[in-house]
Amino acid sequence: MLVLDTHVWVWLVSGIEAMGQQTLTTIEAAAKAGEVTIPAASVWEIAMWEKRGLVVLAKPCAHWVADAVSAPGLSVQPMTSEIAVEAVNLPGSFKGDQADRMIVATARLCGGQVVTADQRIMDYGQAGYVGVLAA
Repeated sequence: MLVLDTHVWVWLVSGIEAMGQQTLTTIEAAAKAGEVTIPAASVWEIAMWEKRGLVVLAKPCAHWVADAVSAPGLSVQPMTSEIAVEAVNLPGSFKGDQADRMIVATARLCGGQVVTADQRIMDYGQAGYVGVLAA
């Protein structure tokens, strides 16, 4: 299971070529197998980014999200009480923001890899706490 970090999800939907071909090929193969998920935290985070003016979406946020989560092979991982508790109690030292903590917790609990370019998450993966695929 591949768990897309928020920025990777935005890149894919927006057609931003910020990832290597090998990563894109891996995501495409996982999507064909129905093994790509967006944490509910990423939906929240993209809405926050838009509200704060950190990202400009091509359409109103609710419509952008509805279209962005309807891609074949993609699912949204709901926020569960287990994910919420895991996000607070991540092992080791993880200094990410709340959304990053929930994304990492989602990946840990679903046995997935976070696809990210976020160095803090990559370092956490390097320490062995979560699977990571560099974007």
